[in-house]
Amino acid sequence: MRFSYKGIAWLAALCGALSGCNEPFEPTIRLAVDQNMVALPATEGMTRVMVYSTGEWSLSVDSESGDAWARIDRNSGRENGDFVFEYDTNGGLSRKATIRIQSGGHTCEVVMSQAAGITDPTLTVTPGSVALLGEGCPVTMTLSSNLGPDLERVQHEISYGEESGEGWIGDVTLDDASLRFTVADNTTGALRFATITLWVTDGSDTRYETRATVSQNSEALRLTMTPAEETHAAASYGETFEQAFECNIPEIYGEISLVCDYLTGADGWLTNYRIDREAGLLSVKIPANPAAPRSARIALRYDDGKGGGITTDYVTLTQEKCDIGGVEGDQMEGEKDDNEW
Repeated sequence: MRFSYKGIAWLAALCGALSGCNEPFEPTIRLAVDQNMVALPATEGMTRVMVYSTGEWSLSVDSESGDAWARIDRNSGRENGDFVFEYDTNGGLSRKATIRIQSGGHTCEVVMSQAAGITDPTLTVTPGSVALLGEGCPVTMTLSSNLGPDLERVQHEISYGEESGEGWIGDVTLDDASLRFTVADNTTGALRFATITLWVTDGSDTRYETRATVSQNSEALRLTMTPAEETHAAASYGETFEQAFECNIPEIYGEISLVCDYLTGADGWLTNYRIDREAGLLSVKIPANPAAPRSARIALRYDDGKGGGITTDYVTLTQEKCDIGGVEGDQMEGEKDDNEW
């Protein structure tokens, strides 16, 4: 019988290969999880995630909505295991949390997406615009929102108009009822514009926003009596005194108040004043005077809250004693003393 050395070599190699197949096969899984995306309801609850690994692993949670609503029951594990993700009820926009699992140089992620707790997200500023004069001032606008806890995540951007300069709007803050910011004095001599945008995104990166526009000219604030009557002799039996004034100060700058100095006679005999900024008319009730002649002086005052402001010229009111029978006290019958000084 003749043998082939080549055939013997091939047979030996085959036997060696078959002998190796008898050794047990152990797959190596560096790092994996049973699910990478989990959809959660808006109500509170918990869910379990399986981790597959041949070594030690660590966990961390990252959420743009804050970590308070999302919690894990452990920070690390070894080989095959699991962890529990616990979540609170969502009272705002949809949100997500990312759990990162690391083992050696390997990383995998599990994204937890929780449904929104509101159906019609609202974020509005009222009024949507404000027009200011040359003097800067703090501005407060009404903010309406149903975003719940997500209101804390609202951010702002300021864009300035062409040739309007930058940096003249600052100290932007907001709470659940208002948007507040400050505007610097306009010393440029030109009209300028800016837009404040408030925005927030949900767990799907949908953006919700609202805008407030600011315009500011360089006109000076003005508050004057017209005409500036120096003295008015009121009827002894009483009257309603009216004084016209000019005012270009928008209400957003603050209130206009009445200044009253009693010169002679008792204090407090001027009552029921009203300042009508739209009509430019000041009215003061002067009751009948049953006593000695008396006098007072009045003016309008705007206080800018910074130690400055405008005070108009004073108007002096005088009143003689009323000798008409039956008049008693400082007020005529039927008068109301809603405000007096």
